[in-house]
Amino acid sequence: MRGHMLSLLGTIVLSLPLHAQDSTPPSHRRGFWLGFGIGGGVNLTSTLDDGSKAGFASLFRAGGTLSPKWLLGGETSGWSADVGDDDWAWRSNLSAIAIFYPSARRGLFFKAGPGVAFINESRSTTVRVDGVDVTTSQSASEIGFGATFGVGHDIRIGRKLSLVPEVTYLLQAFEERSTSTQLGDIPATNSILFFTLGLTFH
Repeated sequence: MRGHMLSLLGTIVLSLPLHAQDSTPPSHRRGFWLGFGIGGGVNLTSTLDDGSKAGFASLFRAGGTLSPKWLLGGETSGWSADVGDDDWAWRSNLSAIAIFYPSARRGLFFKAGPGVAFINESRSTTVRVDGVDVTTSQSASEIGFGATFGVGHDIRIGRKLSLVPEVTYLLQAFEERSTSTQLGDIPATNSILFFTLGLTFH
């Protein structure tokens, strides 16, 4: 009798992982997909923008599904902040992106991809002429190499819709030099870290 009880318990225990696996919803990742997110972050490079600055961050991406574990597409992601009196900075990457899910049925993913990096800064100046305020704007920009890395999690909230918290790291590389524009001293590398919360449609 005791042997039969042990055999029954063993069968139940061994069946639990299989039951848990079967109860996991199948992957909804297939075909075309697109996603976006908004949040905040910091520019980590101390030689640009007078040190680390907190600012607004956003991303948008779209592409196709190779398999439930692999997605390929393009992503534009960036950060912007007020960096001084009437000065506004924007840093962004436009990247080809690969997204990898270690599990076909789980939401954890890692992303990475090369691309083009942009830095831009604009300045507005207002002067009073004959009792009227006249505003003029100047801007300067630079293009370099960029790389995008990140980690996130798809939290499924609909049949084809996921809520996505995500951390993104932007690496930017430029020709190091000093300029007479608002950009000032351009560093060899610039790095940005930000967090976003968004939606992905599969």
